Formats: sequence, structure tokens, C-alpha cells
Amino acid sequence: MDDKASGSLDHLAAKADETAKHVEGLSEGMKHLAELFLGREAFMKGKELFIDLNAEMQNMRISMAAITQYNIGGTFEDASKQVNTLIDGWRDFSTQTTLTTKNFVEFGSTLEAAALNAGLTTNEFDKLVRQGAVVGNVLSKGQKGGLEYVSLELKEALMGNVRKNQMFNQALLGPMLKKAHMEMEDFNKLSQKQRSSLVMSALSDPAWQSAIKKQAVSWD
Repeated sequence: MDDKASGSLDHLAAKADETAKHVEGLSEGMKHLAELFLGREAFMKGKELFIDLNAEMQNMRISMAAITQYNIGGTFEDASKQVNTLIDGWRDFSTQTTLTTKNFVEFGSTLEAAALNAGLTTNEFDKLVRQGAVVGNVLSKGQKGGLEYVSLELKEALMGNVRKNQMFNQALLGPMLKKAHMEMEDFNKLSQKQRSSLVMSALSDPAWQSAIKKQAVSWD
């Protein structure tokens, strides 16, 4: 009886071990399936975001091309080529900064109408976007939404709507106007060309350029 009992116990133990391994195998299989499922979900989400980003960028390209054609003239195709050239340049320039191509395109999209209406050439507009975005990023300390806020204020400056409660315009234009013994009201009364010239001069100040270079180095 003892040998039979012992044999039965060994048999049961073997079955239990086999069952445990089978369950463990199922568990590993389910885990693998879960990982595959989550990987697919992440892939689909990434694909969705990529498609949304492309759609958003394309919409901004179309909008900027329309504004370019309206202000400069020519065909929509010619305007589109100019915009594509600008964006390609911003993409290359973004690698030297902490900003993305999308940041520059959004910034340019906000400023374009006011800039071209002020008489800036395409090259001057390009310089305005590059310098305005990086200086704006420095002054807004890279905070979320800061660059959008800066682009709106810069647009107001080009249009002659600078106010004392505009933090970016105060920080950018205040010292320069003080040296020229001018008030904000005096700035607003200048011609569009004069305002844009002062804005570009302020953005080109060596102090900002040093901060921009330092920021680029720290990003690397």
C-alpha cells in the first residue's frame, strides 16, 4: 500500500507540475499577446499623431501661400514654392536651436500677413521669423504656449498696437525706445516700415544673439 500510495502521489505531483507549466505557458502567451496589442495601439496612436501633424502643417502651408499670393502677387504655385523654400530653411535652422520646424511654421503663420503688409520682403520676413522665434523662446523661458503668445504680441507691434501690458513687447522694445526718448504711443504712430525696422533692430541686438548661442550649445 505504501508503494502504491507513493506512486500515486508521485503521479499527482507530476500532473500538477505539468498543469502548472501549461498554465504558465498560457500566461506567457497572454502576456505576449498583450505586448503585441499594446505595441499596435502605440503604433496606431503614433501614426494618428503623425497624420494629424502632416495635415496641420499642410494647412499652414496652404494658408501661408494664399497670404503670400495676396500680398506679393503672382500665381498660387509660385507662392507655394516661396513658402516651401521658407519652411525648408526653417527646418534646417531648427537643428541649431531648441525649437522644432513646427514651432517656426506656427510662428511665421501668425506673423506673415502683418509682416508682408508692413512691406517686408520674403527675406526680411524669413529673418523676422528666425530671430523672433528664438528670442521669444528665450524671453518666454521655453514655457508651453509662450511662443504663441510672443508671436501674437510681435504681430501687434508690427501693426502699431503696442500696449504697456504686453510683457514681450515691453521687454523687447522698452529699452530701445527709452534710449531714443520715445514712448510706446510714439512707436505706434510710426509708419509700418519704421516699426518693422525698429523691431528687427531690437531682435538683432547682440545680447539676444549671445543667449541664443548659449541655448543652442546647452541643447547639444
